[in-house]
Amino acid sequence: VKRSTTETNSVALPVESPRPSRVLIVDDSLSVRRVLARTLQRHGWDAQQAHDGVEALEIIQSDEAIDIVITDIEMPR
Repeated sequence: VKRSTTETNSVALPVESPRPSRVLIVDDSLSVRRVLARTLQRHGWDAQQAHDGVEALEIIQSDEAIDIVITDIEMPR
């Protein structure tokens, strides 16, 4: 018994690219925040910055999802 083969056509569907991972950089040093943010952005991260813990909490409590927080331990507020 000989079987016939059926070719299937592939249809390329548009694929939504996932949103970049979001990182919050919290440091009272502007230069540290800038260097770290640029480095992470070159690697596909969406980097946000906060200059102290109070500003970081305001950002985290907003409606935007933060995936990871990188923070300095010794800083004001």
